Order: sequence, then structure tokens, then C-alpha cells
Amino acid sequence: MDINNNLRQAETERITATVERYFADKFDGAYVYQTTSGAEYCTLYVALPHRAKVECDQAEYELSALFDRQTVLVRPMDMYEADLQVEVDYPDKTLYTFAEMLPALTVAKEQANGQPLIAVGRDGKGSLVCPKLNEVVHMAVSGIASCGSDLYVQSLLASIVATNSPDEVRLMIVDTRAAMYKDFDGVPHMLFDNVATDDMQAEAQMKWLVEEMDRRYKMFAQAHCIRIAEYNQFAVEREMPPMCRIVAVVDDIAEVSKEVQKRVMMLSAKARAVGICLVVKADNPDWFRNCSVMLTNLPTRLVVQTANGQHSQRLLGWRRAEKLRNIGDAYYKSMRYPDGVRVQIAVATQTEVQQVCMSAKNKYVCDFLERK
Repeated sequence: MDINNNLRQAETERITATVERYFADKFDGAYVYQTTSGAEYCTLYVALPHRAKVECDQAEYELSALFDRQTVLVRPMDMYEADLQVEVDYPDKTLYTFAEMLPALTVAKEQANGQPLIAVGRDGKGSLVCPKLNEVVHMAVSGIASCGSDLYVQSLLASIVATNSPDEVRLMIVDTRAAMYKDFDGVPHMLFDNVATDDMQAEAQMKWLVEEMDRRYKMFAQAHCIRIAEYNQFAVEREMPPMCRIVAVVDDIAEVSKEVQKRVMMLSAKARAVGICLVVKADNPDWFRNCSVMLTNLPTRLVVQTANGQHSQRLLGWRRAEKLRNIGDAYYKSMRYPDGVRVQIAVATQTEVQQVCMSAKNKYVCDFLERK
């Protein structure tokens, strides 16, 4: 282990020296302000002389050549003394596995006093990014499907099932392409026994969810509460059952009917306060061009490699997502991370998803049998 750490430290020092020399040759007085090393890539913050301008695409191309065509990302920054953020992939990068992430997520939930978390991935420092479910608001997931957007949503659902009881979080899944989520059929966390795989099922389930949102708002009004946490405290004090949180996944939003899209729009506008979180996946970000209000109502973004810079700009507010390469490599943007953070998603294998779902059925067997 010490040998591996020493090799990684030496590689980090080499990357830092190369990047600093590259910018110092172009701009007299430029220097690396800070370096952070993680498992997949090294992040450097570069300070430039006053008013110096850098062509990021050209810098990426030239630095990539210096690092034997490793992935290099360069972004303008306005942070402390830094003007640029440079990320250089390690040649021996180790991908983040679902089996590695799950124990860390369980510990993080315990530290959050048992509050449900959303597993995002591991950042450049190697730390788990797992915001509380009530902080996520609603999430848009997009990018080229083959680069992990499909796999991320599946892994997200598996992590929720693995670390929460059905009393804490319930799931609803709309997938009219019937491509990814059949393993979740019959899992006790599901609001409906099966994934909605056609427009009729999807419309019925979304109609129920809108009605549930309205029902919860009426209960809040009676209890003089404005958020689910307040209502659950009210319920506990009066020995009433608390409300569970609901995560509703729609994959792919462009493929569902107009009626489903309409109800997703209604939910995205006001469902957060009553504990309903939407995860809306769009394989083609151009769909949001004609529905900008929908994107505005989905302020949390998880974006894998995009087809072009325009898609990255539309989803994140900046280019660079088109430069991402490896499966699981993504940018995450939220209210807590307004400038975005690059993460490595912990992608679950199909076998791991099946094991998690089967374990949940066995663990909550009584509830499962009652639902059947």
C-alpha cells in the first residue's frame, strides 16, 4: 500500500510540475496555487498574471499531448487566487465500484442521523458525494447513454433500496422503453408492484402521484406545516405514522406521452416540499430546448459525456462535459455545488442490482407478501 501511495504521490508531483511549467512558459508569473489528488484524476488550481487569457481548448490539447493523450480538462475559475481549474486523469486510474461505495454510503447515513441520502459518486479528493434527499430538489440526468447515464439511474435506485427501508423511501419508475429496471419489479420499496412500461401505466401512476402530492398538501395545511420534516415531527408527537419520501424516476422524458410530461411538469413545480423527488432522464438534451421551464425546475444535474459543447452548456451552464470519456465520469451540479463538481459514479453491475433487489425482498418479506 505504501509503495502504491508513493507511486501516486510521485505521479501527482510530476503532473503538478508539468502543468506549472506549461503555464509559466506562456505567462510569466503563472503558478499552481493548489493541487488535490484523488483516485481517478489530479485537480490543480492555477493562478495567472493579471488579465491573462487562456484558450481552454488549446490548453487541453497541448497538455493532453504532454501527458500521452490522457484526458485533460481546463475550466476558468474565480476562486481565491485561482484563475483556472485543471484536471488530469491518472494513467492508472481506478474506477469507483458499487461494492466500494455502499459501505461508505451506509456510514454517511448514520452520520446524517438516518436521513435518506442520494448517492452521487466520488469527487476528486476521493470523498463520497451523497447529499441528503431533501437537499437534492429534483434531478435531471443526461448525456450519452453509453457513457453511463442509464447505469447511473439504475445504480441510484439500487443504493436507495440497499440503504433505506420501504417506510423511509418509496420508488416509482416510468420506463416506456422497458430497457433497464425490470429487476425492481416486486421490490417492497416500489409504490406499484411493477415498473410502468407503457403509456397507460405511466399515465395512471403519474396521475396517482399528483393526487398524492395534493393529498399531502392538504394534510400539511391541517397540521400547519410547510415541509415534510415538520409534518413528520408533528406526526411523531401525536403517535401518527410519518410520511415516507418518494423518488419518482422518468426514463426517458422524451419518450413518454404528453400527458405524463404534463404531470411531471406539475410535480417539478411544487412536489419537493411534500417529500417527492423527481429524477428525470433525457438521452437527448435538445428536448429541454423546447421545455426550458422543465429544466429550470430540475436544478440538480448529473451529466455524463455529452455529444457536443452546446449540450454541456445547456445542462450545466458551461462547456467541458463533452470532454468526459470514461463510463461513470460525470459532472454534478446542485445548490450546494453551484459551480459543479466532477465525480466518478459508482456503477452497479447487473448482478449487484439483482442481489440488492433480492435482498430487499427477503429482508422485508412480510411487507412484500402483503403487497402481493
